[in-house]
Amino acid sequence: MSHWLFLEYRVVAVYCYGVGEAGFVAPFAYIRIILVGAAGYLAFSARPTSNPLIGAAITIASTLYIAEREARRSRAGAQM
Repeated sequence: MSHWLFLEYRVVAVYCYGVGEAGFVAPFAYIRIILVGAAGYLAFSARPTSNPLIGAAITIASTLYIAEREARRSRAGAQM
């Protein structure tokens, strides 16, 4: 049954990227990282080790950096 839920999530995610702007939809994927960690802790008392936490931090930080850089570029392009 879990593979069907994963498939449904993917179908909805693809639809959202097709309908909405990627800059708006993408942060919701990163909320999933936090929710899955919380669900694992609540359901199984599983604490994440340092490797997944470091990986999630790098992924989120790089996304925020790229979003800020692109926003700065678009503002500079609009002023010209």
